[in-house]
Amino acid sequence: MRSILTDRFLNCHSEAIEALKLTRPEKPIAIAIVEKVTENCTKPSPFGERARPHSTLAGFMKTSTAIERDSKRTSRFQPFHRLTRHLRSRWRRTLSSLSPSPPLPFSPYPPLPLSLSPLFVSLLSLSLSSLPLNAAERIGFAIGPIELSVSVTDLEQFSETGEVSDELGFYLKFFNDEERAEFRTFLQEKYDIDPVPVAQFLYSPMGESLLVYLGEMVQTRSRTNGGQSLRAAAILSASDPDGFSVLDVLRNYPSYGLWLNAPRIFEVADQVTNTIDATDMAIDRVTELADLQTASLGNIDFNQMPDLRQPGSYRYRVETLQLYDASRDRTFPVDVYIPENFPYPRIPVAIISHGLGSHRAAFAHIAQQLASYGFVVAAPEHIGSNYIQQQDLLRGATSEMFVVDEFIDRPADISFVLDELERRNDAEFDGRLQLDRVGVIGHSFGGYTALAVAGAVIDFENLERDCTYGVNAVNVSLLLQCRALELPRRDYDFHDPRVGAIVTANPVNSSIFGAKGLASVSVPVLMAGGTLDPVTPLVLEQEQSFGWLTVTDKYFALVAGQSHTTEMTALTHALVPDVPDLVEPDVGLTQDYARAIPLAFLQVYLLDNLEAKAYLTPNYSQVISESPFDLYILQASIGADSDRVSQR
Repeated sequence: MRSILTDRFLNCHSEAIEALKLTRPEKPIAIAIVEKVTENCTKPSPFGERARPHSTLAGFMKTSTAIERDSKRTSRFQPFHRLTRHLRSRWRRTLSSLSPSPPLPFSPYPPLPLSLSPLFVSLLSLSLSSLPLNAAERIGFAIGPIELSVSVTDLEQFSETGEVSDELGFYLKFFNDEERAEFRTFLQEKYDIDPVPVAQFLYSPMGESLLVYLGEMVQTRSRTNGGQSLRAAAILSASDPDGFSVLDVLRNYPSYGLWLNAPRIFEVADQVTNTIDATDMAIDRVTELADLQTASLGNIDFNQMPDLRQPGSYRYRVETLQLYDASRDRTFPVDVYIPENFPYPRIPVAIISHGLGSHRAAFAHIAQQLASYGFVVAAPEHIGSNYIQQQDLLRGATSEMFVVDEFIDRPADISFVLDELERRNDAEFDGRLQLDRVGVIGHSFGGYTALAVAGAVIDFENLERDCTYGVNAVNVSLLLQCRALELPRRDYDFHDPRVGAIVTANPVNSSIFGAKGLASVSVPVLMAGGTLDPVTPLVLEQEQSFGWLTVTDKYFALVAGQSHTTEMTALTHALVPDVPDLVEPDVGLTQDYARAIPLAFLQVYLLDNLEAKAYLTPNYSQVISESPFDLYILQASIGADSDRVSQR
């Protein structure tokens, strides 16, 4: 009678041979698997006495096909694929500042009752390091039915001396010399990271969601979610006075073995690749439609029109008010930009809502531009989701990056600012403020805010569905949106009828509102996005949402090469210095766009200045656009063909 081990070897070996027969001979990975199979199939699995069948032969073939498909994938918008290749090789340089990945809707970890003080983090690190835990000695993974693993000791030896063991050499033979050197540098590099913010974030609700997500890919020896183990390893590694490194995480990982869930990792990689491809196609669609609209509008001589990128002729002052809303027991500051002279019988008013972790001065350049053209502009500070709240989290004064009630308080802040302006209107503005048709400009979480006061309705069913089944690696904003599931379930009405037009830049919106919620917006909308935004991706948070808007007057602005913020844009382009068309870009160009386009939009829809509509055309975007930040503006009200911008 054959032994269990013999049966295991024969089954494993025959599946590998069949896999090789069904694959092309030139595939080095299939050949290498058969070379390795005798050793792998006969020895006990480092992750248990008996190997688990993780995948069928069909699963292996699916993976092989995916590898072949991806290796041949090309893009009509090559800079994006060049960018991703460079980012993959340089991601280690930004390890300490990576944006979090999307969450699962609920965390299995108990909430931390108190915020983490630096002393508590020190005690936590000490207690973790004193526990009788095993460091990860092997990293395992499976390709189809074949289990493979590599020794952490071999990785350490390679990092320190460059010496390659026979086992590690099996994997490194797929690397060229440059890739080997880069991999060794990746293992060697140290990062100076403060353990307090690391612990603070990883114990926050958003951090715990991130751990659950990552733990699906980096699992424990027993193939369970490795999120808690990753948290312990990260805190201990960040506490190392010599600096944080990947090898430190492996040394501090509290399990003999670390298991990489290859199918899940491939799934995440596919999500990233598909999003890149969808972005490429979106750019093609926008470019094509912009050409059609340019031809239909004919020639427009912008030399005879004011340059809206330049400041206007009106001087202004800035007043900071401290507002108190007794109904919410909420005190918050607001900066009000007031022109010294008012060129209009009725004074146009605009409100600017900042994003998560930002502050009211972040878009001062837009407020100043509007004020110089005669607008009164108010920029409130959303105190539960601003920069101070974020810093309080990182230094241990709070346990949350933002307060969940901000989904309610942010729109209420806008309405309360309008109430305050109404109260001051007669005494300070001779009753001339135009408060029955106000413009609201919002970025990111502020984009959600603008849409909410314009009538968008939270769709809890859509949000729960997306957070349960639609979580993916390419939409970081779900970390924020899914927390709205913690709100009491009721019909929230944030609509303020005084809002007459909105501008939303990189808005957080698609899951929390969905098609049903966005259909309730009934005022003109200018929606803007960037092609390199990892936080609110273009195709998920702007393009499809734009298609869901049912208003006639809607405009879509696309900035190629732009990320979520000016700082992220500069960082992204700094990571790819050898990509010819992305060398040393002037990110100030995007601020020029931000000065001109919202101004023109509000002149049209708050002041009925129909001549300013010329600035909201692809003709104008061609005039002011500069590489690498090519600007495209589409008028959805120009004709039925414009609906194609949102077709997938």
